Amino acid sequence: MTSYVGYNNILETGTVTVTSEATDFPKENAYDWLPWDFWKASAAGTVYITVDMGTATAVDYWALAFHDLADHSGTIKPQYSSGSTSPIAWSDLDTIQTPTDNQMIFRPVTSVSVRYYRFEISSTTLASAIGALSLGQYLTLERGIKGFTTPYHGRNKKILNSIGETGNPLGSTVYSLGQKFSISQDDVSAAWIAANWENLIDHIEIKRFFFMHDYENAPSEVAFCWTDKISYPKYNTNNLKDFKIDCRALI
Repeated sequence: MTSYVGYNNILETGTVTVTSEATDFPKENAYDWLPWDFWKASAAGTVYITVDMGTATAVDYWALAFHDLADHSGTIKPQYSSGSTSPIAWSDLDTIQTPTDNQMIFRPVTSVSVRYYRFEISSTTLASAIGALSLGQYLTLERGIKGFTTPYHGRNKKILNSIGETGNPLGSTVYSLGQKFSISQDDVSAAWIAANWENLIDHIEIKRFFFMHDYENAPSEVAFCWTDKISYPKYNTNNLKDFKIDCRALI
């Protein structure tokens, strides 16, 4: 059981260009970690989102959420170029993905370190929209997560029941408050904390992130998360560290 956190996103730090952009749907909307705004091309067809990192930068995952590719017979494929100046030849970072629904995607890939990356996005009916796109290096949790509610089962809803004057039920209204779960780790080494904690927390205290709780057994169960409360690392009786991140998520 391998759990991944996807928060590192080179689209935030590189120079991003697009070959098509509809009015009021700028490219920044695709990687600002906000699920309610979108980038969209100006027309159907093949569009490229390219990022120039200025220098070789490693990536080993990409992720996608809040898209409508399936509605428009759309596909998406990440690519990279080993060119040292203007890229000429592109190689596939992953196989082409053809979503059959609007479910989120999280894809670990063989690590590559180059200057140029891009997403090839195609649609055949209408231009597709994307609300969250990420490309970077994933963080692997040091310990497995056991005895926890997965994001997909962590229903967090408020139910309002309407009752008539005679006590008869008139119906119910259900409000979703986001899936609720916790990322809890015990006996984490001081070395893992020193290498990863500060960068992780600097991001998730203020921004959203992707979480894959069990890639081997549940690769489609991707969650787009934000934090409710963070219990910061503390030493336990084994002289190792425990921490807990209470999350809410969209799935």
